Amino acid sequence: MTEAEWLTCSDPGVMLGRRGNISERKLILFACACCRRQRRLFNSETWKRAVETAERFADGLCAEPELRGVRAAVEAANPDFWSHGKKTYIEFAAYFTTLTDEAAAQFGESSGPFDDIHAQLADCVAGHIACATYPMNARERELIDKATQSGDLRTIDFSHFEEAVALESAAQSDILRDLLGNPFRPMRADLVWLVPAVRSLAGSIRNDRAFERMPDLANVLGQAGCHDTDILAHCRGSGPHVRGCWVVDLLLDNA
Repeated sequence: MTEAEWLTCSDPGVMLGRRGNISERKLILFACACCRRQRRLFNSETWKRAVETAERFADGLCAEPELRGVRAAVEAANPDFWSHGKKTYIEFAAYFTTLTDEAAAQFGESSGPFDDIHAQLADCVAGHIACATYPMNARERELIDKATQSGDLRTIDFSHFEEAVALESAAQSDILRDLLGNPFRPMRADLVWLVPAVRSLAGSIRNDRAFERMPDLANVLGQAGCHDTDILAHCRGSGPHVRGCWVVDLLLDNA
C-alpha cells in the first residue's frame, strides 16, 4: 500500500490487512470506536459495559478476569446471536471487543491478509457495524430470510445495502487514520513540547473523551513550541477523534 492509497482508502479491512504491525491495543480500541459510532442502536447497558471494559483493558486499567466476566454477561444477555436484525450486529460487535488471546483462539484461525487473530476480529467488528447501518425494513428482511433458506440470493437487490456499508466503511477508515496516523511519516514527540500543561490536557482528553478540546491541545502545543503542521492540523481538523488518537498517544507515550 502506498502513502496515497493509505490516505484515501475507504476499506478498513484492506487497511488492517496491509498496515503491518498494529498493536493489540490499537486493534481493540478500533473495534470499540466502531461500536461507539452507533449510539442510536447501542443502547443496552450490557453492551456499553462490554465496550467500556474492553477500552480499559486495552489501556491496562483492568485485568483479564474482569473482561471475562463482562463477556459472560454479554453471552447471558443474548444467547441467540444468529438471528437477523440491526441489534444483533451490534451485539456481535460488542461481544468481539471482549475477546482476549485465549478466547480469540476459539474464534477461528487467522486467514487471508491478516497476520493475527486480533486484526481479523477487529475487521469482523467493523463489518458487523457496517451491516447494522443498513436501513432494512420488514419486507426486505422477509425476502432475505427466504432467499437465505433457499440458497438463492440472486433474487435480492443488494444495491442499497452495499451503499450503506460503503458509507460506514469510509467512516471506519477515517477512525483507523485517527488511531494510526500516517505510517509513511512516523512522528516523534519533542521533549520540549511535553510540558505539564500539554500532558495534562492530553490526559484529560483521553480519560474524559473530551475530543472537542483537540483544538485547545493544538493551541497549548503551539505555546510549548510545537510547529509540526501534521500534528497541529490533526488537532484542529474535523476528526473523527477517538480513544487512542495518534496525537494524544504520542504525547502520552502510548502505542
